[in-house]
Amino acid sequence: MHDDRTSEEGLARTKQPNQLREMSIRRTTRGTQIQTPHGVWRYDRTGKFLSVSHQGWAVRRGLNHRMVESTASGEKGTMFREYRELTEVDKRAVIEEGRLLCAELTVVPNRLPGSSTQTAAQTAASARSMSAEQGLHPKQVSHADGDVHTDLQRILSWSERDLACDEEAFNAVYKPVSILPPDQYQALVVQISQGCSYNRCTFCDFYQGRPFHILSMAEFEAHLRAIRRFFGERLQDRTGIFLADGNALIVPYERLATMIERIRAELPEVQYGHQMSTFMDTFNLDRKSVDQLTTLRKMGLQTVYVGLESGSARVRRFLNKPGTPDEAIEAINLLKQAGYRVGVIVLLGVGGISFAEEHEQMTIQSLREIPFTQGDIIYLSPFVEPHNRAYFERLISAVGGDTPQQGGADIEVAPVTSEGWAAFSQAELVEIYWRWKKILADVAPQVQTTMYSILQHLY
Repeated sequence: MHDDRTSEEGLARTKQPNQLREMSIRRTTRGTQIQTPHGVWRYDRTGKFLSVSHQGWAVRRGLNHRMVESTASGEKGTMFREYRELTEVDKRAVIEEGRLLCAELTVVPNRLPGSSTQTAAQTAASARSMSAEQGLHPKQVSHADGDVHTDLQRILSWSERDLACDEEAFNAVYKPVSILPPDQYQALVVQISQGCSYNRCTFCDFYQGRPFHILSMAEFEAHLRAIRRFFGERLQDRTGIFLADGNALIVPYERLATMIERIRAELPEVQYGHQMSTFMDTFNLDRKSVDQLTTLRKMGLQTVYVGLESGSARVRRFLNKPGTPDEAIEAINLLKQAGYRVGVIVLLGVGGISFAEEHEQMTIQSLREIPFTQGDIIYLSPFVEPHNRAYFERLISAVGGDTPQQGGADIEVAPVTSEGWAAFSQAELVEIYWRWKKILADVAPQVQTTMYSILQHLY
């Protein structure tokens, strides 16, 4: 994680003296992109800020106004990213910087229709005049009916206070979307269930304090209507559907099939809306037959993400993960038999030094037993210490030692330093990641192996 000094340096990368800057504005199918010598700013089709990036540094904004900063470090073969959630002060600074860039805009000649050199203020005034003639506020002009003039005016119309209201609007539609696979950040999340049906794994605190609940059909239909109101024209910019929360496949077959049909009927604008995905645990799949799984796949549920975590029975017991490694592999193989694309998630560094060798050897052996096909993914997820005592208490019980010092049950745990079960450093986790990636290139050459940092999660 960044210290304050590093954070300020990162946020300052886009800031330059108060002067007119040459910029280019490009309309995309999903919104507007503004290129400057010091960063690329992206806005959605309604003019809301999405991201800014520059030379390995980026800030991304989620639908609920959360912002995550990422910074790339290291060289090829040792590269990794550090993540930090922005404070309210930092978020305001980013939004204001984007607005200042637009307000000070000097457009490259002929980039804007009917203009040679035009300032942002002139462009905004032109857009206001056009909107007034049409009797519309710039926010009411759809992206498809607008141009760069209205795009710029929409961007300038969203203050930081306006954007902060997205948090309340988001929370009226969704329970917390605690985690998603990295390739599903642009999907449309539909919460057909809430929480996790098991919710007792010691390493996971994503759904703590949230009772598991499968939506009734009445609740589900209301959820779909709320999604449509919240996204509006932005629905067409979501790619695929993710059925949340922790294990949608536990939903009874008939209800799940009906829900899939209703999603496709009610949200046809979503790109690749016929391609759906979900998480799955490895100890409840026997509730559905291969024929039922195959039917669900043909209806659109094509990808399932599975938390194997470890191929070591001892590590899985320590994690309070139900079932044996063999049973987990059997569940994954059942998905492959039904024709699914799978994303298998493995924890890196879990259990610390004492479990390291056993965890690596047994997990790689388990991965050898999965009949991977083209399109499958192996996610290597660096372990992040949970904000609860259960993980550490089970770790101590498993390997012996003294309880790590904590300032309270509900705050972040102090670093563990006891020799038998010390946590890996950031540098050690990076080394482990690249070693595993190299080994798995031989074990499953047809499969993409990639990083899955839960710290980057943003929806």
